[in-house]
Amino acid sequence: MSRRRRCRVANGKARRKGRWGEEIAAKFLENKGLKIIGRNYTKKFGEIDIIAMDGDVLVFVEVKAAVNPQFHPIEQVTKRKQRILKKMAEIYLAENELLGEVDCRFDVVTVQRLDDKIVVEHFPDAFGM
Repeated sequence: MSRRRRCRVANGKARRKGRWGEEIAAKFLENKGLKIIGRNYTKKFGEIDIIAMDGDVLVFVEVKAAVNPQFHPIEQVTKRKQRILKKMAEIYLAENELLGEVDCRFDVVTVQRLDDKIVVEHFPDAFGM
């Protein structure tokens, strides 16, 4: 018996929220001294929201945005999502001939609109390769 997975396609509202969060996250990371070198790196089974350099370290960033959430957005970065991000990073490294050439890490940035304020949190090295 095959396992069925729900097909999810972001609607316009969800896509706008995601782009809104990514814009805020990118500015936040730049203000912390990271250099953004790529955004929305996409392949058929996944996407890396932001790719940045933190000194000599290549950083793959997952952004999670929420408006008045019941749960913290970091909880949306599931083990399955982590596996997808790791695979995407391997593809990026291979395509750019960087496998074994550069240190890398996975960060998560959460952006929340809580009532009338925006809260941004950065979780460096949130999970390993």
